[in-house]
Amino acid sequence: MNALDFEDVGGNRLRYTINYPQGMNKWSFDGFIEFMELTPSGANDQGFLFSINDNLRHERFRYLVNQPDSTLNTPLVFIQNDERIVIGDAFSLNGVTQQVGIHRAHADSSTRHCQQAPLKERHLTIYNLYEEMLVEAIDKTINKDLPTEHPRLSFLRLKDEAFNTEDHPTKEAQLEFLMRAAMAIHRAPFENWSKFNEVIPFRNGYEMWLNYLNGGGGVCSEKTASLKFLCDVLGLECRPVIGTQSRLTDEDIDSIGDYFLSNGNGRPPFDIKHLLLEVDVNGETYLIDATGGNVPMLFLNKIDAEAYFKTGYSVRMLTLTDKLYLHRVPTWIGDAHLLVCEYHLPDVHFDLTFEQDLGLEISRDQYVAAFFDYGGEHSDRLRKHFEKLGTSQKLDPPIFINEQTNHIPMTNRSLDFFQDVRSSILESYPDPNYTGDFTIVVQPLRNNFWRKPIISKELTPILNKPLAT
Repeated sequence: MNALDFEDVGGNRLRYTINYPQGMNKWSFDGFIEFMELTPSGANDQGFLFSINDNLRHERFRYLVNQPDSTLNTPLVFIQNDERIVIGDAFSLNGVTQQVGIHRAHADSSTRHCQQAPLKERHLTIYNLYEEMLVEAIDKTINKDLPTEHPRLSFLRLKDEAFNTEDHPTKEAQLEFLMRAAMAIHRAPFENWSKFNEVIPFRNGYEMWLNYLNGGGGVCSEKTASLKFLCDVLGLECRPVIGTQSRLTDEDIDSIGDYFLSNGNGRPPFDIKHLLLEVDVNGETYLIDATGGNVPMLFLNKIDAEAYFKTGYSVRMLTLTDKLYLHRVPTWIGDAHLLVCEYHLPDVHFDLTFEQDLGLEISRDQYVAAFFDYGGEHSDRLRKHFEKLGTSQKLDPPIFINEQTNHIPMTNRSLDFFQDVRSSILESYPDPNYTGDFTIVVQPLRNNFWRKPIISKELTPILNKPLAT
């Protein structure tokens, strides 16, 4: 099979691939639009000769093509060989791989999107299309670390009970599943390395469950998106909570909404530093933070959560402790934030890793960072910087890994793993003129204050009481 590669030049530069058989030399744009209206299995049933390698990534592509406004985009423009392809035209398929750029139609400053970012509807659609795949990923992820004697939890059973008018699940059953899910998400790596490995700047909520299954993780917005996906499918009402470095007024929150609706004209009025979720279970509201990494796990009832809304709470990097202030925002603003991360930010994984100092991974045992290695005095200065950070916290010396490294002390990941990540960063760096290297820094850690989960006292017995089979 040959490949037609679509690169989202006007968005996050993600690539989407559609395979076609040898011998085809063109594909009508009309036929492409018809193909994109169908799921991969539906297109196969209709006799299309095109195939997809990754169905979930293709669903992301379909959503962009079929509903650009719902992704906060203006109409798409397809360019091949410097020519715009429109209805009545055709894509050229001559060659093993053909490239198509996806651009955006011009939007003047008066153009505004409407307040629609229906992630709940999208989540339900994707779940219904790929139920077997997603249920397997969810169940294996949540049950992975349960005690051997604990009955296995079943997402499908809980979902069926939730929509069964005669046999609703108990509040305890829903809470245990939600708490176990939050704990599994929290345990998954707080990491950026898998995005470099798979050349994907940001994963959406349903993509995250496949990443958990494969040993990966994500950052706060990705992890919260995966929890929102569960809640949406289970019919649990949930609302976004954002974390910022300063207190916001109602006018500030309105201004970020205006920014999302304006096609990104100008600069955002403030940075959303964190994303959490409030979830309603049988009339009670719970604040959940399943981020992991440098953030404690929260699962708090409404009364206990109010203290965090009033005073904020602390998150810790390697040496510095920052304070986050929490704010409830309309659901559409939380959805818009996730859509901007998913479709609009080509270098968000570089920004998170290097500019925001989240690094490649924060785990119980180590903080993994990376820096631009130009060589000479610049590299020496950065090495001394990381050595000083470790010394200031009375930690073991950091481990530096570059192209020449052929041995490292024992860590919870291998040298080959780190070298693969380093190569992936270098290959995906968007500046073709960069001639330096990237050095990975592995800083061993000891337990810190955010390790212990913060759970409302009334909920802890649920985790110690196995459900009946």
